[in-house]
Amino acid sequence: MNINFSNKEYRLLLDLIYMGTWVLTANEVERYTKVNRYDELAQKIYALAKDFGCEQLIEYDEEHDEYLETAEFEDSEVMEFLEDFEEFTFWETLISRMAERDFLKELPPGSLERLSSEEKFIAIQKHEDKWADEFQKHGLDNLTTN
Repeated sequence: MNINFSNKEYRLLLDLIYMGTWVLTANEVERYTKVNRYDELAQKIYALAKDFGCEQLIEYDEEHDEYLETAEFEDSEVMEFLEDFEEFTFWETLISRMAERDFLKELPPGSLERLSSEEKFIAIQKHEDKWADEFQKHGLDNLTTN
């Protein structure tokens, strides 16, 4: 199977591969075996960089025997997308976890099992709204430890 890409499409593909790889490996020190299949495909695509006029973005590292993103690539627009994603994910996760914590704290012992999914959703949503409003107004300023 052959797929033809323009130089612009190839450049976009590099961005997508980088973002996907970032999500898969951002929190790990060593790459796990389960992401190797993605790395192998990324390497195959990265190897074509020169053919598509992107040699300033991807370079071959002989010491590690792999293609790597250059500083120029990492300073590109793709990092803005990742920063926006991380910012959104941070706040959504924090709000969700705080809401779930508050929801569980207010429940009488043994009552969780008696609530329907809809009742849980509505109760947690009220707490999420409260936390979203708090963080919108004050950021992290009012979060303290006991």
